[in-house]
Amino acid sequence: MMLFQIFSTFFIIKVSLVVCQEICNRKPDEIKVDRTLSDGKFGLKLKEDVSYYIPGNTYTVILSSTTPISSDETPPKFTSFNIIVEALQDNTAPNEGDGPVGVFDLSEDNSMIKMSDRCRNMIEQSSHIPKTEMQVQYIAPPARSGCVVFKASVVEQKDLWYQDDGPLSLILCEDSESKLGSSALNSFCCACDEAKYEMAFEGLWSRYTHPKDFPRDSWLTRFSDIIGASHTSTYRFWDVGGIATEGLRQVAERGSTRTLEAELKSQSENIRTIIKARGISYPNVTMGKTFAVFRVDRKKHLMSLVSMIDPSPDWIVGVSGLELCLKNCTWVTSKSVDLYPFDAGTDSGKTYISPDQPTMPRESISRMNNTYPEDSPFYDPTGPEMKPLARLYLSRQRLYDKSCMEGEGKPDPTTAACDVGDWSAWSNCSATCGQGTRTRQRKYLNLSLAEAHSCTLELTARDICYAPRSCMSDPFKVRHSPLCEVTVWSPWTRCSNQCGQGVRIRTRKYKLSEHAKYCRAYYPTVLQQEDECIFHEDSCKFHTKENTVQTKIPDPKMCKFSDWSNFSPCSRINNENSRSRHRILLQGNSFDCGPMKNEEIIPCDTLEPIRTTSTTSTTREPPSNEVLETTTDRTLAQYPAESLINGTVPIDCVVGDWTPWSECSSETCGVKGTKTKSRPILTEPKNGGRPCPRVFKQHACKPKNCGCTYSDWSAWTACTSKCGSNSIRQRTRVVVNTNGQQSCNDRLQTAPCSLLPCDDEAK
Repeated sequence: MMLFQIFSTFFIIKVSLVVCQEICNRKPDEIKVDRTLSDGKFGLKLKEDVSYYIPGNTYTVILSSTTPISSDETPPKFTSFNIIVEALQDNTAPNEGDGPVGVFDLSEDNSMIKMSDRCRNMIEQSSHIPKTEMQVQYIAPPARSGCVVFKASVVEQKDLWYQDDGPLSLILCEDSESKLGSSALNSFCCACDEAKYEMAFEGLWSRYTHPKDFPRDSWLTRFSDIIGASHTSTYRFWDVGGIATEGLRQVAERGSTRTLEAELKSQSENIRTIIKARGISYPNVTMGKTFAVFRVDRKKHLMSLVSMIDPSPDWIVGVSGLELCLKNCTWVTSKSVDLYPFDAGTDSGKTYISPDQPTMPRESISRMNNTYPEDSPFYDPTGPEMKPLARLYLSRQRLYDKSCMEGEGKPDPTTAACDVGDWSAWSNCSATCGQGTRTRQRKYLNLSLAEAHSCTLELTARDICYAPRSCMSDPFKVRHSPLCEVTVWSPWTRCSNQCGQGVRIRTRKYKLSEHAKYCRAYYPTVLQQEDECIFHEDSCKFHTKENTVQTKIPDPKMCKFSDWSNFSPCSRINNENSRSRHRILLQGNSFDCGPMKNEEIIPCDTLEPIRTTSTTSTTREPPSNEVLETTTDRTLAQYPAESLINGTVPIDCVVGDWTPWSECSSETCGVKGTKTKSRPILTEPKNGGRPCPRVFKQHACKPKNCGCTYSDWSAWTACTSKCGSNSIRQRTRVVVNTNGQQSCNDRLQTAPCSLLPCDDEAK
C-alpha cells in the first residue's frame, strides 16, 4: 500500500511537471484575438549568418523587420515580443527534446529586454515602445546537445500579432563539419555558374587556449604553408579514416608541400584549382591570417586543405571535401569552419616535441579531441569543450555566368512525378544576322502531379546560334554589354612596305580595361583590323646594275604566292620592336614580282592581329553577340594594278553631312558619358584618290540636370523630452553637389517620438 502511494505521488508530480510545461502560455498579455498567419514581415536570424552553432560560442540573435535596408518602404515596427529557445522535438533530430538548449545572456546593458517569468528559456520586452529590431546574446549549449529551435511571438498592433510561422522560427544544430574534417555532400551539383572564393586561414593557437604541454619555446610555433584544392566529389587527397599519402606525410611531419602539390597536379582531371597560401609563424599563430583564392564549378564543387601544426609529430588541421554547392543550385555566400587537430597516422609521437617515431605500417587519419587519445596534450575529459586551433573563412567573391546545356542544371528527381517527355526540335535562330539564340522545350508527362511535388527540372534549353550572314549595315553600330563599350578606331598605320604591296592596321580597345577578359569571353568583338595596301609614288624606285628605272606595279594574276604565315612574336627588327610574316613565290619570277614582297614587317601592338590567308581585304568578323556591323575598307589593293599604269582618273572620297549629336550615354548623376555623331561615305576613293576624312566623332558629356546630391542622413538626435506625445527627434544631411540647382532644401527630417505619457498627462 505504501509503495502504491509513493508511485501515485511520483506519477502526479510527473504529470504536474508535464502539465506545467504544456501550459506555458507565450501569448502576449495584452492580446485578446487569435494570432494571424505570418506573412514574413518579421523574422529571426543570427548576426553571424551561420546555420549551426559551435558549443559554448556566443551568438547574436536578431528579431527584426525583413524589409531590405535599401528599400524605399518604411520598415514595420512591433511593440511587444517574446523569444523562447527549446530543444528540437523531432524524431529525426539528434536529440529527443530534453537536452540543454543554451542560455540567453542579458549581462550587457539592454533595458528593452528581460527574462520572462512565464516560461523557461524565454525573453520578452520590458517596454512597449515601437521598434524595428531587437538583439540579444545567446550562449550555445555544450557538445552533443543536438539541435535547438528559437520561436518568436511579435505584436505589430493590438489586433495583429504573429507567432512561430515561417521566419519566426530558427533551427540551429551543432556544427559537426570542423570536428569531422568534412561536410555533407551533394553527389550532383546543379549550379550552372562558376564561383570564385577567397579563403582566409586564421590561427587561434596559444598557450592560453591550449595550455597543456604547450611548447616551451613558443617562438618556434607555426602553421606550415597551406595547400589544398577544389575538386570533384569522387576525389580526396586526405580523409578521416583514410591512409596518408606520401605527400600528406611530408606535410604532416615536415610542413613540406612539394610532394603533395605534385600528387595534386597528377590528378588534374579531378582538380579545378590548387590552393596555396603562406604559413603563419609566431607570434601570428594567434589571430594572424593568410589568404588565397580559388574557383569551383559544377563538376569540382568541393574544397580540401591541410596545414601542419608545428612542432608536432604528424598533426594537421584542415578540412576534407567541404561542400560549397547548395541544393537550391546556388553557391555558398560565406562560411566559417573551426579547425581542430588530426593525427595523420604516420608518426607515433605523443607530445608536441616527441622524437621521430615512424608508424609502420601507417595508421588511419584520426580526429584528436579532449577525450581521445588519452596521452595527447589535448586530452581533458572533465574540462570544457576543446577550443579550435584555427578557423577557416570562405567568402564568395564573384560568379561567372555559364549556361546549362541539355537540360542540366537541376538535380535528377527521385520520383516518377517529375518524368518529362523528349526535347522538341531546336527553334530557328532568333537573329537574322550575326549571333542569336535558339530554344527547345519539353513538358512534364503529368503536369498536376509535377506541381504537387514541386518538380524543378529545366523545361526550356537555350543555345547560342549564328545566322548565315554577318551584320554589315551600319559601320559604327555595336551591340554589346554596357561593360564592353569600345573606343573609336585608331587611324590606319602607314603601309608596311614603302614600295609596292604591304599591310596596314588599325586598332581599338575596350573602354573599361578591367572588364576586357570578361568581354573577350562573353561579348567578343573585333579589336584590330588588317588591310593590304599598295604604296605608289613617283619616288618608288629600285636600282639595277645599269640604271634606275620606274617601278613596275606587278599584275597579281601573274604572281602567285603561298598563304601568308602567321605573324611572328615581337622582336627587335631594324632597331624597332616589330613582328614579321612571310610567304613563298609559287608562280612568276622574282624580278617581275619583286615589288610584291614575300616578307612584311609591322610595328608591335599589344593586340594580336586578325590572321588572313588571302591577298585581298583582311578585315574579319568573328561570331559574336557583340556584333561589329562594319563595311570592309576599300584600298588600292582591291583594284587591278593595270588601272594605275593606264592612268585611270583618281576618284576622291565624298562624305555626307554630320548626323546630330546622340544622347549622352550616361544616365547616372555625376558620371560622365559620351555622345557621338557620324557622317556617311557617299563615294569611296578609287585609283589613288583622296582618302576619306574623319567620319566619326565622340565627345565627353554629362547627363541632364539630376537634382541635388546629398550626404547620408546623420543619426537621429535625442528626443526633445523624456515623456509625452509632443516630443520629436531630428536628423540632417549636407549638400554634396548642387548639380546646377539654385536651392537644395531637403536637408532636415523630423519624426515624433513614441514615449510614455508624462505624469500630468496621465492624470
